Amino acid sequence: MTWLPGSAAAPRPPGGDPPCVGLRHRRADRVAAGDERVGMMLADAADLDVRVAIPVICLVEAYRELDMKSMICWGPLRANSAVVLSPVEVIAGGDCAPIIGAMARTTGRLGAAYAVYTAMAAGAAVVSSRPDQLTGFLGGQWPITEV
Repeated sequence: MTWLPGSAAAPRPPGGDPPCVGLRHRRADRVAAGDERVGMMLADAADLDVRVAIPVICLVEAYRELDMKSMICWGPLRANSAVVLSPVEVIAGGDCAPIIGAMARTTGRLGAAYAVYTAMAAGAAVVSSRPDQLTGFLGGQWPITEV
């Protein structure tokens, strides 16, 4: 997930304007297991009228890791007024699919590559359970918060 511009308290990427923060793949397992930090971040986003882009590939990966009972937790998450699903744009003559696919060779996962792409495109910092998969592209100076 990537928080789109809106929070002055959010970390900024190098040269990044406006401030924003990002959340990445594998959030479903954390929310289902009771990690309240992710829920609080989404609640804060809604309170600040900030939109949170969830890359669809990341959402699908998160669902893959859940059992049916845990999937129920994602209903309220996806219904949050701050959440906007971010699809992979596939259009003739120029889309992000080849870029994300190539990035996945470095990150090791399509979801991680899509999170990097989304963060870079939006100028967003990232919140991740696996920052090691992101630093190959984002580098050590990019704000990444581990949860």
